[in-house]
Amino acid sequence: MFRLKEQQLHMLMWLMVGASIVMFVIFGWEQIPKLDEKSSWKGMDGFSEGWICNYETYDEDKLAEYRKEHGIQVQEQEKGKEDATVVEVVTFPNTITAKKDTILQLTRQVPEMSLETAYVIMELDNADVRVLVDDTVVYDSNEKGTMTPTRHVIPIPSQFENGTMTIRISGFGEEGVALGRLMTGSYNQLWVTTLQADGVTAVIGLVLLLFALCMLVVWKVTKNTWQQKKLLFYSTLEGALFGVLMLLSGEVISLITGWNVGIYLMKACGILLAIILHLTIVRCFIYKKKVLTIVDIDILLVGVFYISVMVLQAFSLMQFDTIYRIGLILYVVMVVLFTIVLAVTIFDYRRKEGMPVFVANVLLMLCMLVQGIVLLIGREGQPVYVCVGIVLYMAYIWVYGMKQAFYVVPKKEELPVDEGEIRAKMLEQLNPNLLFAAFQTLQSLMKNGSGNSMKMLYYISVYFRDNIKALEHAGETIPFEEELEHMIAYLQLQKTRNQNLEFAIECKTKEFQIPRHSLQPLLENAVKHGIAGNGNKGTVAIRAYTRVDGYGVQIIDDGAGFDTAILRKKNSTIAKKLLLLETTCQAKTEVISKQGKGTVITIVLPMLENDLLSDEDDLMPS
Repeated sequence: MFRLKEQQLHMLMWLMVGASIVMFVIFGWEQIPKLDEKSSWKGMDGFSEGWICNYETYDEDKLAEYRKEHGIQVQEQEKGKEDATVVEVVTFPNTITAKKDTILQLTRQVPEMSLETAYVIMELDNADVRVLVDDTVVYDSNEKGTMTPTRHVIPIPSQFENGTMTIRISGFGEEGVALGRLMTGSYNQLWVTTLQADGVTAVIGLVLLLFALCMLVVWKVTKNTWQQKKLLFYSTLEGALFGVLMLLSGEVISLITGWNVGIYLMKACGILLAIILHLTIVRCFIYKKKVLTIVDIDILLVGVFYISVMVLQAFSLMQFDTIYRIGLILYVVMVVLFTIVLAVTIFDYRRKEGMPVFVANVLLMLCMLVQGIVLLIGREGQPVYVCVGIVLYMAYIWVYGMKQAFYVVPKKEELPVDEGEIRAKMLEQLNPNLLFAAFQTLQSLMKNGSGNSMKMLYYISVYFRDNIKALEHAGETIPFEEELEHMIAYLQLQKTRNQNLEFAIECKTKEFQIPRHSLQPLLENAVKHGIAGNGNKGTVAIRAYTRVDGYGVQIIDDGAGFDTAILRKKNSTIAKKLLLLETTCQAKTEVISKQGKGTVITIVLPMLENDLLSDEDDLMPS
């Protein structure tokens, strides 16, 4: 199955960040505006009104009405060649049905100005803007032909008071020109208006960004392994990106800098990186390989999409604001899609590890739904509900990420010594019945002069040695290969007593550590209860393999099976050993058993920071 290794995932992220920096240098750096002193401009209350608009139109009804009002007659022989120009007085906001590939011109007198510089903020969707006062160019949105921002901050120096201000708009589509609102006044007045329009979003974004930086410090100082800290790291980056996007989504930063190109560039790159990080967070919770493949393919597709749209932008075939909008739609689609995928994984595959990110996604989706309903009923304004959803989502993920990052293996409690209990435990550990039976078989083999007597003696010594070590060094971490040797010795000794017992060893990796005597009791339980309960006939298999999320070990039998409700009992052998693995190794465990069919016990041990997957690792299905 297709999968991305963590090194490849990080390389993809770095490539996207590097490409964003290159785009920043090419398209943004040279277009940083140089604003003059921020001061006031009086007499601007009615500046949105009284604009003389000159344009060519394809609207026959408007053209006919205009000709009728102005007494323009069109001769029969001139039809099809007549001038389609319309001149009218318009007010912002408005929609003008101008012809594609023509220039729409708006003209108005600049009022008297009391101080040095005033500002005009104009909203315009997907078109180039050039502003002149008399014959002097004071603003050009697209000097290098690479950018058409939707919000334009236009500084007007006081030397142009009482001059003729002309706004020339070009590069619009067949639907005409959608003129948004026009904000004018002193810099302080614009600040108040902007904060009223976008203040809540900006404050939430700033708080989220600052909190993300604090979480980054927490991640840095935490001493646990990368596997324990990676969720906190990825979620911190996503939270920081969300904070930046919230700050950039309104007019606050645009008003401060007037730098439309850089703002739209950062928003376009940021939303696509946010999608990658969101999928990466989902990836931290998924251990089902089929689902993991879907996540990795989507991450790769988003990376390909990023490259494609940036190439289109380089050739002026797509604008940054359009990329940002498409990115927003993609983000919503990914949240909905993987909420469904996680629901299937949790409730159909019975894999509960994805529950935290599922709950976080549901909270985010509910807030998005509320925001959509608010928009449908016609109440425009700040996307407060989406912001609240993002905060809830990030808070939920951060809490879980910190829980993982600060996880400490609990210390063993010192219990009072009970000599009778110790004696019983020693007898159980040594398994005298099995040893007596093995010695009898050895005696029989030696009498008959069988060459298998030496093998039998070896297995007895290995089994006895490892049982003694388990008593002396309880809880000691050892190589899996040593535990496997103990398990094989046990199976060989059992087979001397029961020729109908078959076993298979399928271990494609042995390079990991495991607590001593943590797996052998699970194997013994499979033989004593699973195979014995099936008429002492059946097969036991031991599998070890490398997974994306760690090292997998399975103990499988086709015996009698059992009701897994017994695992709720703390004194059951399986429950105790699985709990030991979960607390000491942060292992993930799963027991699937069907009566009359058999049992599969799966244990996934997380990799350490330096345990990187090699290309030769053969991943087996979970």
